[in-house]
Amino acid sequence: QEAAVASYRRVLELEPATADAWRGLGLLLERRGDASEARASLRRYLDLMPGAHDRAMVAAEIERLSGGRP
Repeated sequence: QEAAVASYRRVLELEPATADAWRGLGLLLERRGDASEARASLRRYLDLMPGAHDRAMVAAEIERLSGGRP
């Protein structure tokens, strides 16, 4: 998991507008228990992809990680 997180971070250093990398990073961070950074990463994903096919699922995950706050 740490290697994957490092890989996503490297991609984002090189190409910060890579929406899928923000999504992947957010989901990995959520799995490892870093709710705050996971929320920020998933929000960035939605900012970059306002019409994302999984917008409702990601928004629900952000709300869950926020303790019910959007």
